[in-house]
Amino acid sequence: RTGTIYELVVAKGGPKLQDAEPAPDDAEPVALLPTMRPQDLLPVRDKSGRLQLPPGRHGATKILVGSGYRLLGRMQTAADIASAIESYIGRRVVDKTGLKGIYDYILTPATDVPVTRNSSESPELDSAAPIFQAIVAQLGLKLEARKGPVDVLVVDRFNKTLSEN
Repeated sequence: RTGTIYELVVAKGGPKLQDAEPAPDDAEPVALLPTMRPQDLLPVRDKSGRLQLPPGRHGATKILVGSGYRLLGRMQTAADIASAIESYIGRRVVDKTGLKGIYDYILTPATDVPVTRNSSESPELDSAAPIFQAIVAQLGLKLEARKGPVDVLVVDRFNKTLSEN
């Protein structure tokens, strides 16, 4: 079905993404994930005291900070960033940045406006919402609303009583 999707594009002024920081020399190789300890994948505090994923570990997470969330990503492509934003706003986000690098990022949207999940009754997301502002200010990217294909679950029949297959 056709519905509202968002394209992630480079904002005026260009991207503000940091190139991915490599793993420290004493870090266990990522290929050995089964042998890693759980604490190797937990967020750690950086020099400024903010939580961050360990350097050189590919992944992204959403952590609770105060009354809102912070999105953390290590060794992420622009498509990975689009996917993380998609899970946050509940709408399809397509990477149209043309960026080919691998990046580390921290995205901290203001939390005064709640983000609602996608549904047929939900209003369109306001382009002035804090997540939109944070993406531009902190990542140098922006979301542009477009019409495009969206997945829809259609239930054509529901049987209250059980029947044999």
